Amino acid sequence: MSEILPLLYLGNRLNASCDQQLKDNRIMAILSIHDRRNSERNPCVENFKHIEISDTVDADISSKFAEAIEFVHCERLRNHAVLVHCLMGQSRSATVVAAYVATLHGLDGSTALQFVRNRRKQANPNVGFIMQLNRFTKNESKTLQNRLLSYADCAQLISKDKEIINKYCPFSLP
Repeated sequence: MSEILPLLYLGNRLNASCDQQLKDNRIMAILSIHDRRNSERNPCVENFKHIEISDTVDADISSKFAEAIEFVHCERLRNHAVLVHCLMGQSRSATVVAAYVATLHGLDGSTALQFVRNRRKQANPNVGFIMQLNRFTKNESKTLQNRLLSYADCAQLISKDKEIINKYCPFSLP
């Protein structure tokens, strides 16, 4: 399990099922992104969301970005640490976390993905997901960003995030 930003973790299915890791990192919410229908809610967490998507280059992950980003953002604003995971913690979850970082902070997809990779070396989205991430951040993320920024207490969250982003991906923020 890798901390990407304050209250935002990226990991795999084993992290999501390890009660001790969840407790140690004070994870209160899990966003599970995979194509297995038997996704079970861990009783250690307060909130759970499962988004069904396969890890193939032609899977439409971008249609799930808004739902995933809203879930992550709302949990972080509630001061809940959230774990975003897929099976391996490399492709689907890394793409969604990069989409969240890009949307909230107005970054392009490549920069956001590089930041995520700097925080989690295993992050390696498939080429189809990278293309969708870049298209989303270029054409669609601004409207969602405006909505995220309208939430109360968002400025404080962004301020904390910027310290981390500038440390691991200098000169990236607008």
